[in-house]
Amino acid sequence: MWIGTLAVGVYKYDGKQFIHFNADNGFCPSAANCLMATTDGAMFVGTQGNGLCKINDKSFKHYNQLRGGNNGIANSILAIKRVICIFAG
Repeated sequence: MWIGTLAVGVYKYDGKQFIHFNADNGFCPSAANCLMATTDGAMFVGTQGNGLCKINDKSFKHYNQLRGGNNGIANSILAIKRVICIFAG
């Protein structure tokens, strides 16, 4: 189970304990607006003004710029297709 917060990052409950993802351990330093899981077990998190973050096990990838531009990525996830195309808006 995943829990996104507006102030202290994201929590994952693994059935025994809560794992906390926040700026202190490398997660995007922002509020979590939305969460979307992929079929391979990764979790995408749309943040408030800080782009999109992907959590895969305990590693993070941060997407905060659109390809070819300097504008930040919007903070909501519209869909993740089977081929792992991500629509954010």
